[in-house]
Amino acid sequence: MGGVMADFTAQCQEMISIGRLLYKRQLIVATEGNLSIRLGGDRFLVTPAGVCKGFMNETDLLVTTANSDPSNLTSASSGTSANRPSSEWPLHLEIYEQRPDMRAICHAHPPWATAFAAAGLALDGCLLPEIINSLGMVPLADYGTPGTEELPAAVRGWITTHDALLLANHGVVTTAASLTEAYFKLESVERLAQVTLLARLAGGEQRLTAEQVTAVRTLATESAGSDASPVCVPLERSEEVHATTVPTQPSISRENNLERIADRLARAILGELK
Repeated sequence: MGGVMADFTAQCQEMISIGRLLYKRQLIVATEGNLSIRLGGDRFLVTPAGVCKGFMNETDLLVTTANSDPSNLTSASSGTSANRPSSEWPLHLEIYEQRPDMRAICHAHPPWATAFAAAGLALDGCLLPEIINSLGMVPLADYGTPGTEELPAAVRGWITTHDALLLANHGVVTTAASLTEAYFKLESVERLAQVTLLARLAGGEQRLTAEQVTAVRTLATESAGSDASPVCVPLERSEEVHATTVPTQPSISRENNLERIADRLARAILGELK
């Protein structure tokens, strides 16, 4: 019994720490975002609605079941009745049902990645070797109104084969074997978004070829002793990526492209200063 309680306490502390990291790194603001951990059986540790995740303590965390009515919702620390989890709990539950191999979920609104989601653009995981091994491509799920059944339905077709998704006009959701790993995946999505946009500003990203992707995946497979790896297919060869994918670069020179971007940025900055 003591070991179970120690594990539960550690999971509570992990959730509090990840909430603070998300807030400190401005991957969420105000009361945004939500986290969850599968405790075993039909029980889950979840963050509450309407609470800043950067200032949570153990009394804020909730233990609930798949059917999160007031009768089975308790404070993680005291066991007394508590507030309700986020209205996006159905999104988490859908992912757990589709991915029984995963034990934690992290949902946040990192600004760079959310900008891609708001622009209707997926992220090509074949841009960086590290992303090939950890995430693969990050697809864009259709828009679903938060707090409704539209949101879990939107991820249903993607989450079985991808650990990280962009949510159209909404944010990012990641799943992993632990909450810390799910957080790291979310960080990786945000870094990929940053690099992708900066590469475009510099004249256009140069995606790895199919041969280069295969070489990276082969090395990772040999090291791990497994043939399981994230889905990462160069966009020009992929059959699963449609209108929401990263568009090809326009047929203009890099120099002209950079001049246009610099001019637009300068005008925007001057406009703000005025």
